[in-house]
Amino acid sequence: MEKLKYSLKHEKIVLGTMLRNSDVMKHLCLSMGANEFHSDIHKLIFGGLQTLNESKLSYTSPTLITLLPDSDWGGKDYLEELEKVSNPKNIDHHVNRMRWDRARVEVYEEVLPELVAELKDPRSDIEDTIEIGGRVSERLRDARGTNAKETGRGLSGKYSASLRARQVGTTFKSSSYPAIDKNLVAGFANGKVTVICGAPSSGKSSFALNLARRQAKTWKVGILAWESGIQDALDIVTASQLRIPLEKFEKLSHLLTTEEQNQIDDYVANLLDTEQIAFLKPPPKSIRHGKPWEINDRVLDWVEGELDNWGRDIVYWDLFEKRFADHGPNAIANALDNVQDMVKPHRLNLHMVLLHQLNLKEVERRQDERPTRDALKGTAAYIEVPDLVLGMYRPAVYDPGVEDNIIEIICLKQRKGPWPWKVICNWEGKHTRVSGGRQGKLVILKDEKDDYRDGI
Repeated sequence: MEKLKYSLKHEKIVLGTMLRNSDVMKHLCLSMGANEFHSDIHKLIFGGLQTLNESKLSYTSPTLITLLPDSDWGGKDYLEELEKVSNPKNIDHHVNRMRWDRARVEVYEEVLPELVAELKDPRSDIEDTIEIGGRVSERLRDARGTNAKETGRGLSGKYSASLRARQVGTTFKSSSYPAIDKNLVAGFANGKVTVICGAPSSGKSSFALNLARRQAKTWKVGILAWESGIQDALDIVTASQLRIPLEKFEKLSHLLTTEEQNQIDDYVANLLDTEQIAFLKPPPKSIRHGKPWEINDRVLDWVEGELDNWGRDIVYWDLFEKRFADHGPNAIANALDNVQDMVKPHRLNLHMVLLHQLNLKEVERRQDERPTRDALKGTAAYIEVPDLVLGMYRPAVYDPGVEDNIIEIICLKQRKGPWPWKVICNWEGKHTRVSGGRQGKLVILKDEKDDYRDGI
């Protein structure tokens, strides 16, 4: 029998994904064995990853290389080659495909020749032949994994029950602004990710905290104010609610009247005692790295564990990317994929809102400085991963002659819903308050290179 051709494609994708994604590495180190790989080099690398996982160490190429024998297996260059074919969103398919390809080779090269020889031998015993045939069947059956096809009757029943459940209790979570809700399909539903973006001083943090304050009347809201700090976040929430000038919380705090101080004390105590809004402190020093400390996979794992204990419905994370050590597209895409997986129903089952600062040079080079998708710096993942992307724009920031009394909320993406659209809200800068809301008209501009559907 001629040798069966075997492709290492799926083995490479599985290993590459393990190198790029710590959650995948942890899961597969526990659910797979080195012998499932056909290539001796891949068996070697997988064994090294298992050692890292057992030692609770994060993967880096130098760390892994020190664990592997000093042999001609490719080293750092080969690890980088594997990382390029990472595919975390479809990893189950590649694991199953790898197992099936391995089973084919084993059956074809090891068991099938024995069965063929038995069938050719006129003196063979029927029971021995059936036993060998049974081993072929068992080995193929072990590799088939789960049945990917839903039965028609079963799927029909599931779909009907799901639709009725949605009629009884909708998954839609309001933005708390009726003018915005008119354009939303899923809203701030569980298992989804929203990105709120804008140039510096555009009002994105204030808008997010206004959303959090209003949504906290209905849902449990969490805030990761790791950029500005919990104190500053509470100042904005309280100033916008009580309409006390923000500067009285800062440089003019000595001018707070007794009545205002009592109002602030009562509001904050009531807000935090009900646990409708909760703040997550930065991670402990034991898992931080660098000065200033950075967000890495260990921090993301810690955040997931803490949020799991919170029981929040909606979480706001201020300037998520700014604390990354690596601002390269791959690192950002990996972190966003981790967050997307983190919020899914089988894990945290909440809605995550990430705040992101736009590339100011990219915004200002355009005829109109309103945010567009091409100004989302870093990686295309900021458009691909979120279910909703909202851009912030205050005209007065770019035109000092315009009264600073409005803020525009521009939808740059909505999965399964209409975009682009614009809602104009009232902006009270001294109170950092966003209120009201009415539909605004979009005007498509022609860029030097492209016609942007999302251009304003």
